[in-house]
Amino acid sequence: MIDTLDMELATAQFEATWLEVRYHEDDATVAEVEAAIRRVDALRRVVATMAHERAVGESVCWHAPDTRVSAGH
Repeated sequence: MIDTLDMELATAQFEATWLEVRYHEDDATVAEVEAAIRRVDALRRVVATMAHERAVGESVCWHAPDTRVSAGH
């Protein structure tokens, strides 16, 4: 599951960066960039929590962050 989250995080980071570029080209809004950054931050927290729980031997109970807003759409 960690690999899946890592892939989702990498994708979200790429989308956030791409939206920032589009913003500077006047092709994306501040709200879109902020939403993408919030998604990255949420995924980072989930990955960090799961890694910590795994390191200390706790059972991992994962609830997906609210990722309904796609940065690319």
